[in-house]
Amino acid sequence: MNNKIVYLIVFLMSIVGISCKEEGRVDFIDEHAPAPAQVTNVLIENRAGGALLKYTLPVDKNLLYVRAEYEIKPGVIRETKSSYFKDSLVLEG
Repeated sequence: MNNKIVYLIVFLMSIVGISCKEEGRVDFIDEHAPAPAQVTNVLIENRAGGALLKYTLPVDKNLLYVRAEYEIKPGVIRETKSSYFKDSLVLEG
């Protein structure tokens, strides 16, 4: 009976030791590929206090998101990002 408990404890400790290893990061992009192509057919819809940008995404597996960087007043820069799965970006400010 005592041996079974010792074996069970050793078995559980070995499982815990194996399961606690840190896994590496999985990247889905090719770092050696060229930069993604630019968006096209950009349409700007002005709104009160901002704008809505609509665009056509390029077919590129390295494109993860679209980023817009804009200046709302001298020295104040804002940045907005939109997922690859969306075709528009809202600029505020």
